Amino acid sequence: MISLSNTAILILTCNDFEALDITISQVLATTPQSVPIYLLSNCHGMPGADICEDMCRFTSRQNYGRVHWLNPMKAQPAFFGIQDAIENHIDAEYILKLDDDAFPITPAGLKG
Repeated sequence: MISLSNTAILILTCNDFEALDITISQVLATTPQSVPIYLLSNCHGMPGADICEDMCRFTSRQNYGRVHWLNPMKAQPAFFGIQDAIENHIDAEYILKLDDDAFPITPAGLKG
């Protein structure tokens, strides 16, 4: 069974700020407080990405200690951003990676 004490959620964000708003709200509502959430900005410079970056900045400030914003300030292939996040920022054995348009509706995904 997966231990939530060693689990994190990584949300890959791009420029779909409307979907990201729903995803962030749903992840916060369906995830135990003990599970850290990482928001990885991945499309810096694209139209709409600045709004997503502002949303990530705001969410991480409003949920200090629980939500962490990773912003490399560049557009890059998703693999490289995820690899950097895992190697340098996320200290968890289990990582649930979500796209910014995934809308969890129950906490069942973390029950293992």
